[in-house]
Amino acid sequence: MIRELINFTEKLPDDIFTLGLKPSEGLHVLVELDHQGKIKSQKMEFYDGKGEITAFLKKCIPYEVNSAYITMNKALDAKKKIHSCSPFVLAFKKQTFKEVKARIHDYFENARKTCFNEDESRLINLSMQFESFCKDHLFKSEVAEYLKKPTKQEEKTKTLPSAMMKDGHYLNVYLTNPAIEEYRQAHQRYLQDGVFNTNEYNQSFDDQTFGLNGYQNGLNVKKPFLLHLSAPFYCGIGGRISISDAFALYNFQRLQQDNKILPNPLPIFIDDRELNQDVIRIFEADRKIGFAEIVTKLLEKHKKDLSNYYLLNFVGGEVKDFDFVPMFNYNLNMKLIYLFPLGKPDETLRTIFEFERTIIQKMFNNALVQYSGKTESYNLKYFSEIDPGYCKNQATYLLALKYRQAIYDYIYKSKKHSISAQMFGDILQSLTLEDIRLDDNHTEEYSIKEKLDIWFSLNHHFDPNNSNFRGHFMPTKIPELIEKTREVANNDSHLSTDEEFAFIAGQVIYFLLSKSEAGEKSHALLEPFLQKAKCELFQTAIANTIARYKHAISFGKGRFEKLSSEVLGYKTNVNLQDLLPFMLAGYFATSVIYEKADKN
Repeated sequence: MIRELINFTEKLPDDIFTLGLKPSEGLHVLVELDHQGKIKSQKMEFYDGKGEITAFLKKCIPYEVNSAYITMNKALDAKKKIHSCSPFVLAFKKQTFKEVKARIHDYFENARKTCFNEDESRLINLSMQFESFCKDHLFKSEVAEYLKKPTKQEEKTKTLPSAMMKDGHYLNVYLTNPAIEEYRQAHQRYLQDGVFNTNEYNQSFDDQTFGLNGYQNGLNVKKPFLLHLSAPFYCGIGGRISISDAFALYNFQRLQQDNKILPNPLPIFIDDRELNQDVIRIFEADRKIGFAEIVTKLLEKHKKDLSNYYLLNFVGGEVKDFDFVPMFNYNLNMKLIYLFPLGKPDETLRTIFEFERTIIQKMFNNALVQYSGKTESYNLKYFSEIDPGYCKNQATYLLALKYRQAIYDYIYKSKKHSISAQMFGDILQSLTLEDIRLDDNHTEEYSIKEKLDIWFSLNHHFDPNNSNFRGHFMPTKIPELIEKTREVANNDSHLSTDEEFAFIAGQVIYFLLSKSEAGEKSHALLEPFLQKAKCELFQTAIANTIARYKHAISFGKGRFEKLSSEVLGYKTNVNLQDLLPFMLAGYFATSVIYEKADKN
């Protein structure tokens, strides 16, 4: 992974590293000194993080970038009160103002020692003049108004400098005499001294320093429980990287954390510099879009399939997944057939992201692919924490955690076998049964039918042999079973297969439960029937239910009598759990018993 990130970063043009950057919140001051170290020019502007980034603030950004610390542990101020790391910049938070005044000399001394060679007398002198300005003049100027603690009355106005600048805001003071390139060179020397995880294991070879990578890497030598004990590492160190590689990783981390212009997940194309640049520029232009929209725009522009790339997924700066994708399959041809009427037409899914946002979102009850109608956006939970309280039920939460990696691989890496027949059936059967269990006055009916439609109409894409349904293709089998039910109910036809038995049993159970009192109407009453495995016990449960509701049934030679007699007289040794999909299909399909006579 490290080598791929290095190659990706090194091939990016310089202007990419300035995209998306904003100045820190607080007061920014540009100072120019004359040859005697006296103030020639001092300009300032406050930025609250919300307003327009003016030309003045844009001018400040390169100065701030080239004075940033690597980590707080590597700050040039030993007390970590001053956060800038350049001999030409002084930056600190308002809340530490009083402590900073006593730290200025030590900070600048350390900065000059780290960032200059001994022969750079002009730059050393400029830094010393800037230090004198900071100690003797800065806090006596109008800058001091921003550093004052506001009174309660001043806080209410929110327009006075003392009230505008909060304790967590920065005061950034930049010396403009040095050129930006001189800023960059000074900062590079600071980075060179601290860009490795530690300098303790540095070695030189061919005039280049090699050390321990500091990106996504903790030094575990002093932590026995984190140390690799079986791997062939020396002191737990697997290998060193060059200083140039370390700089590349530092720049990648900047893009990720400071610029925030890397989409997540991030595709890293092998030997395709243009595609890599387009990914960043597309995302930077509209940061509300996701991977799906980026891929769509790339396909529209380049008119070719996306292939040979690494896919990096990170959460909070932590790498969660990194894998190679030889070919990305964008187009689909899936048809979602509504076998159980829901008042809308069948849908054709033409892209993998339509599958994600239509099917996965519904399968997991908006827990894994979360859609917000308010913002019309999707929040994907493939790697981030899922709040159990947000989930519809415990089963949804557990199944989302169990299968989310496989679903991510199927959608984003085109690993078509990552969703198996067993997995697809387990998810939809389990969550359908959970909806049935929790139903109250048919509140879950829409969700139940929706899941059954997904299961029955898309199963063959993940289960080519339809093993979940005993080899049957449900979009054609269910209409056949409905027609068979009509023949049995209205004619002299009889049951001939286990599937017919289970389906018609579902029809009979639906009719019986529809006779329940208004206060008892719930699909949860179906649950005891679904738990039966043996035919005899199942038939006994139906017979007992008939006895329970006999007062509400008009007995004669009607459809119910014919269908129930066929169900109660059928013999099979098959485990009824294997027939459960057909029983559910019969229960939720259009009731033949309630059909009008002209349909016969």
